[in-house]
Amino acid sequence: MPLAAANHGTALVLLMAVMALDIVIGLVPGFANIVPTRATVFEALAAALESRLNRAGRARRDLVLRGVAVLMVLIVLALVVSLGLIYLSRVVPYGWGIEALVLLLCISGRRVFFNLRRGSRIAASEDIEEGRRLVSILTGRDASKLDNFGLARVIVEMGGVGFLHGVMVPVFWYTLLGLPGLLVVRAVGHCAVVAAHRDRDGRMFSAVAAALDHWISVVPSYIAAYLIAFSALVTPRARFAAALRVMSIDAGRDAVINDGRVKGAVAGALGLALGGPFGTKGGGPNDSWIGNGRARVGQSDIRQTFFLSLVAGLLTVAIVAVLTLVRA
Repeated sequence: MPLAAANHGTALVLLMAVMALDIVIGLVPGFANIVPTRATVFEALAAALESRLNRAGRARRDLVLRGVAVLMVLIVLALVVSLGLIYLSRVVPYGWGIEALVLLLCISGRRVFFNLRRGSRIAASEDIEEGRRLVSILTGRDASKLDNFGLARVIVEMGGVGFLHGVMVPVFWYTLLGLPGLLVVRAVGHCAVVAAHRDRDGRMFSAVAAALDHWISVVPSYIAAYLIAFSALVTPRARFAAALRVMSIDAGRDAVINDGRVKGAVAGALGLALGGPFGTKGGGPNDSWIGNGRARVGQSDIRQTFFLSLVAGLLTVAIVAVLTLVRA
């Protein structure tokens, strides 16, 4: 049982309320871009330490050890901060609001909706430069070579991946371990990507954090992929059986198998071929395709991905509601 508000039987109720609020904010145009979604302290500290310690020319073993040291600092900080917040939430009147705010900052389904809605508008207008700017923001990579179909593919992919990392991972670990689990997972996630812009040797700085982040996401990735598949049952022209088949067969074709699992569910559900040139983790012309459907992805596919993500989010709220009743 979560270690914070759950001691009074309210953590899951709080989680359910915050998730519902996150969805509502995401559905109101303009709101999702106003409410922040990042644990800024962890992100800024990870970036500052990485810039000082991850220096070119150092041995790989040295970079790995430095990365582990930064990872341990952030994990300890996350534990200290979470325990402090738990204490405040118990002694301050209406202290549950503190925990609710932290949850809202760490759950980012609204950003998924915002980015898919923005991507849909861009696809409709065929503004390729604006699309490249959006994809560069979402992936941190150069999108200057992508055409409109490639841009739409990446936007669809990021809808599924965003649901995994922005909703399912934080919800899963908060449900199991409360605020300590939630903040530790966020800290590990920031460490895992902080050196993504470096060359091959420089990325060794985040090697251990990336491996830990992978294992943290394994179970949530299965849950997220199955929820997307079940969402296909109520999504127009989507296919439940194909979603299950592609997520099972093609997940390993992605450089990050957990991401490949949710991409496969989306690709199968909508009859698409995702990945390919550029993708979201590859980078070369021989990146593997996920799914055997259409590679010419357009606005209607982005809108369907929006609907899949919305239904999957609502199913997640329903699961938390059932857990709340079971634990009552």
